[in-house]
Amino acid sequence: MASLFQMDRVLYQCGCDEWWPLCNLYFCRHCSTLRCISCSLNEIDSTFCPNCLENIPAGEARVKKNRCINCNQCPVCSMVLTTRAVGESCHLMCSTCRWSTRDSGTPDQPSSINWPVHESTLDKELGEVLERMRVLAAAEKAQRDQVKLNKRRSHNVGNLLTDRYGLQAIYQKRKKTFEKTVPQQPLHLPSEEVPELDLSSYIDDSIETIEPSLESRLRQPLAAGRPLRPVRMPLKARRAIRCKHCDHNLVKLEYGTSTIRYKIQYFARNFVPEIHLSREPELSEGQTGSVLLTVANESNSKAEVIIMAEDGEVECLTPVVELSLPSSDDTADIYDMESDRRSTSSGYDGLGTVVFRRRHRAGVRLEVKFATSPSKQILTLLVKYRNEQCSMQMNTEPEWRLTRVQISLT
Repeated sequence: MASLFQMDRVLYQCGCDEWWPLCNLYFCRHCSTLRCISCSLNEIDSTFCPNCLENIPAGEARVKKNRCINCNQCPVCSMVLTTRAVGESCHLMCSTCRWSTRDSGTPDQPSSINWPVHESTLDKELGEVLERMRVLAAAEKAQRDQVKLNKRRSHNVGNLLTDRYGLQAIYQKRKKTFEKTVPQQPLHLPSEEVPELDLSSYIDDSIETIEPSLESRLRQPLAAGRPLRPVRMPLKARRAIRCKHCDHNLVKLEYGTSTIRYKIQYFARNFVPEIHLSREPELSEGQTGSVLLTVANESNSKAEVIIMAEDGEVECLTPVVELSLPSSDDTADIYDMESDRRSTSSGYDGLGTVVFRRRHRAGVRLEVKFATSPSKQILTLLVKYRNEQCSMQMNTEPEWRLTRVQISLT
């Protein structure tokens, strides 16, 4: 139950010293370190239309304002509009709320694509905002490139100063991006002239026309009281996660939009042994008790795990527990008698024994001494593990890796 509904009770330490559940972490095989949201980059891999599943390049999507010109949504209920052909012309109609383009006075079109939409009246202001964002993006990109350039060519400063490779022009161009921009005037100045509110539409009982709902106005903010028109389908993005330190991909989907298979999936659960509580421990302040844990190996190779005690709020009386877990692909129960003999021969008879083994899972009993304060019952463990899947080098013995685990007993 702790692994399904209370995942925050067992936390792993990330490479940036933050604590996260194992299901929220990634494992970088190049850095051999756990990565979380803070020390990884979430970037857009590709954009596509969720209705027609057409892949659209980033440049083309930017020109089309992240909208698909082939698919349209109903401005009232946001369902996909269907095409109704009448002779050589056609119109769009919603099969849910029965709204059609004829209700808004839009003439029929010879084609079902590229229907007219409301144009923005703030093109000048939006252009100025986009220009500011481009300047800030260029400055941020130049700063990242400068850091990489300093790391790569810190030993070759003389060539940069003599402009032997023609880098002086590039340096001057990037230097301008770091200059502080001159503050511009605000786009909209405050004014004391406020138009008078017309209360007739709120006082009169008879309403001849039905005003668009608030949801419809939010869906079409550029309509400004005009008749509603079809809304172009917004594009969706397929995201990829990249390590911030080595720039290698951690999670990446395949290119096809009709498939959800992963091309690269470095989830921490597939590399690091998963630990969770088997049952709720019986707490007694200042007394000695047992904590039952389940250790699972979800990787595709055999894993060796060593659980060690660490000083913390809850004292662990079991010093070392050694396990050898098969891969999760094995279907038969495996009882490793040698591992049981090593775990029970550490000088603590009956402490840290393996309770059960079921395929790639094993149950472990730890003897602990609970803290005197009932609000701080946190058990800290050091977990050493190694398997062939964590290493990028083939035909070599895998190295031991270490991570810290915090288990909340309350």
